[in-house]
Amino acid sequence: MLTEGIDVKKTEKELIIKWQLAKFNIALEDIIEVTGDVRR
Repeated sequence: MLTEGIDVKKTEKELIIKWQLAKFNIALEDIIEVTGDVRR
């Protein structure tokens, strides 16, 4: 479950995360591991 107001888009080369006034561009080649945060 993502926090409301966070926009995440994946392109061929990067992951783009926009939240409030911040914008993060992360190259997919830099992502080593992805884990899920399960909250109940």
